[in-house]
Amino acid sequence: MREPPLRVRVLGHPVVMIPVMGMGAFILYQWTQHPEIALLGFAAIAAMALVAKASERRMEFVRWRRAWDSMADGAPATQGPMLAKLAIGIIVPSGLLAYESGTLNGLAGPAITLAVLAAALVAGTMLVRRWRLSSRRARPASRSDVVSVCARSIIAVPSMTDAYSALPAHCWHVLNSGSN
Repeated sequence: MREPPLRVRVLGHPVVMIPVMGMGAFILYQWTQHPEIALLGFAAIAAMALVAKASERRMEFVRWRRAWDSMADGAPATQGPMLAKLAIGIIVPSGLLAYESGTLNGLAGPAITLAVLAAALVAGTMLVRRWRLSSRRARPASRSDVVSVCARSIIAVPSMTDAYSALPAHCWHVLNSGSN
């Protein structure tokens, strides 16, 4: 696996990713308070998506590198269930939107609230289903076992008795002198 470019390694590092995600969440919250900063909200969404993708790619390389360095068998372990991440990504914004929809006038407020609560219910159901399915599965074997590689030699290797019999006489003198 190739090492990701410097841009991906920098943007995907937790020192960069966590502040960008925090600022993006703050900008999205401010967007709910002040609709005139919609352009800034879209920019925050784009920045968060870019940083999340870079972080995912960087972590994939880091996991591969750790597995390579430890010579563990099989593919490196994944970071976690994708459905759980998706469900959390739906529940958090839906709670924020449900809170903010009370300030809308007319039918828009209750309609948004119902849609958001339905999305939260679906996400919660996905989390519960995933949790129940994962608890029934057998635990995988440890990946930290020593890996042995068996390769056939390219040239024919003689047996031990053939190798000793092919030694010259002066070698036999040295070998026999140490046994007395």
